[in-house]
Amino acid sequence: MFHSLKISNYILIDEIEIQFAEGLNVITGETGAGKSILMGALALISGQRAELNVLKDKEKKCLVEAEIKSNLNELKQFLAENEIEFETITTIRREILPNGKSRAFINDTPVILKVLEQCGAILFDIHSQHQNDLIKDEHFRLKIVDAAAQNSSILAEYRSNFEAYSVAEAELERLKKIQKKSLQDSDALQYRIDLLAAAKLTHGEQEELEKEGDVLRNAEEIKRILSLSAEILSQNEESVVPLLYRTEQELNKISKVYPLAQSAAQRIHLALVDLKDLFSDLDREAENMEFDPLRLEFIDQRLKLFMDLQRRFQVENNEALLELYNDWHAELQNIGRVDLDIEIAQKELISSLERLKKSAEQLTKSRVSVFEQIALQIAAGIRQLGMPKARFELQIRDTEPYTDNGKDYVRFLFSANPGIETEDIQKIASGGERSRLMLTIKQMMSVNSNLSTLVLDEIDTGVSGEVAYRMGTMMQQMSMSRQLMVITHLPQIAARGQVHFKVEKFETAEGKTQTKVAKLNNEQRLTEIASLLSGENITAAALSNARELLLSS
Repeated sequence: MFHSLKISNYILIDEIEIQFAEGLNVITGETGAGKSILMGALALISGQRAELNVLKDKEKKCLVEAEIKSNLNELKQFLAENEIEFETITTIRREILPNGKSRAFINDTPVILKVLEQCGAILFDIHSQHQNDLIKDEHFRLKIVDAAAQNSSILAEYRSNFEAYSVAEAELERLKKIQKKSLQDSDALQYRIDLLAAAKLTHGEQEELEKEGDVLRNAEEIKRILSLSAEILSQNEESVVPLLYRTEQELNKISKVYPLAQSAAQRIHLALVDLKDLFSDLDREAENMEFDPLRLEFIDQRLKLFMDLQRRFQVENNEALLELYNDWHAELQNIGRVDLDIEIAQKELISSLERLKKSAEQLTKSRVSVFEQIALQIAAGIRQLGMPKARFELQIRDTEPYTDNGKDYVRFLFSANPGIETEDIQKIASGGERSRLMLTIKQMMSVNSNLSTLVLDEIDTGVSGEVAYRMGTMMQQMSMSRQLMVITHLPQIAARGQVHFKVEKFETAEGKTQTKVAKLNNEQRLTEIASLLSGENITAAALSNARELLLSS
C-alpha cells in the first residue's frame, strides 16, 4: 500500500507530501483544481515518459517519490532479478531535470523506465478517468480473463514459444532472401569464375613472363654485349685472359728468387680459371641468344590478358586475381549450402510451430475454463450496482496469425434488460453501464491478483443517486482487503472514505496559482460532502444529507 507520496516542482505544485491510510482513501476537488496533476505524478512513478513542461520552476528539478509498503514474494523476486535490495517499504523516485533528462530509482538504485514500469505493475494499478472505454480493447479483455485464470506461468511459456517461433520464422525468411539474391547473382558469379578459370592463372607467372619479355625485346643488344664481353676476355692477344696468362708466366720466372711473385702468380692462376669459365658462359649465352618473335607475341598477349582481367576486377596483380577466384568459388559453393540451411530452418520452424500450437491450445483451454466464473462474478457485481436483470457472457474465437497474447479473440457480450439479446459491450453499453461494468471488473481483478493498491480516477462517470451509493459500498468492500485511492465527484462515494483529501487551487501573495492537497478533519469533510451535494452555496439540507451519508458509511 502507498504509505506516502511526495511531489515537488510539478506543474502547479510547489511542494506537497501526502500520507495515505489503509483502506479507502477518497480525493475530491473542483474541476480544474489539480486532481489530474496528482494522477500525472502517479503516472511518472509508474514509468510513463515525462515532458519538460511539467517543471513548475524551469531552473529546478521535478521530484515525485512514493513510499509503498509491500512484502509480496513477487516483488522480492523481481527486485532480486534486477539486483535491487529489498526493503519492507519500497521507495520509488522519479526526477525530471531542467535539461529535459529523466532519472528513476527504486530503493536508491538507478533503473530504466521499463524496470520502473514493471515494478509499478506489481505494486499498484491505476485506472484513469478515460479508461472506462478500455473494455472495448481486446488486449484488456484478455488481461481480465488471464487474471481470472491465473495464467501468468502458462502465458509466459506461450510467449517463450512465440518468441522462438518468431525467431525461427525470421531466420527462414532471412535465408530465403539470401538464396534469392544468391540465385540472382550466381550466373554472373559463374561467368567471372569461368573467365579466370579460362585464363589458367598460376602463381608467379606474370612476373616470370614480364622478365622473359624484357629479354626478348632486347635480344639483339644483349647478344652484341655478350659477344663483345667474351671477345674482351679471351678472343685476341690484347684480351684480358691472354694478358693475364703472360703475366702469370713472367711472375713464375722470378718465383724462385722472389717468393711474393709465386703467391701473385697463384692468385692470377685462380682468377684465370674463373675468367675462362665466365668466357665460356658468356660465349654460350651469346650463341644461344636469339630473337623469337612468336614467343614474344605470346608473352605480350598473355600479359595483355592479365592486365585486362586486373582492370576489369580492379586489382593490381595476378595474385589478387587468384584470391578473387578462390573467394568466388567458395561463394558459389555457399549457395548450395544455403539450400541445406533452409532445410534445417524449415524443420526448426515446423518444430517451434508445433510447440507454439500446443501452448496456444493450453492457453485457450485455460481461458475458456474460467468463462463461466467470470460471467457469474461480473453478473453478481452489476446486479449489486443496480442492474438486477443484466446478463453478461463471454465468447471466444480463433485468430490468425499467432500473436504475443495467443490465438484468441474474446468478446464481452452484455444486455442490461430482459428480453434483449446480448451484444458486444462497445455497441450496447451506455457510459454509466460501462462505469459499473469497469468497477465490477476491477473488483474481480483485485481478487485475482496480489495488487496492494488500486487507484480509481472517476470510475464513477455517468452514475448518480442510488447507483453511486452502491458503487461506494462496493469500493468500501474492496478496500477491506487492499488500499483504494479513489478520485470522485460523487458525495455517495466520498462519504465512504476512511480518509478524505481535498485538492484545490489557491493564489499566493505573489499572485501565482498553486495546487495543494489537504487532509480533511471531520468538520471539513462534512462541509466538502455537503458542497458536493449542493454546490458552492451549502444549504442546511445539504449539511443534513451529508451528515446522514457519513453516518451510514
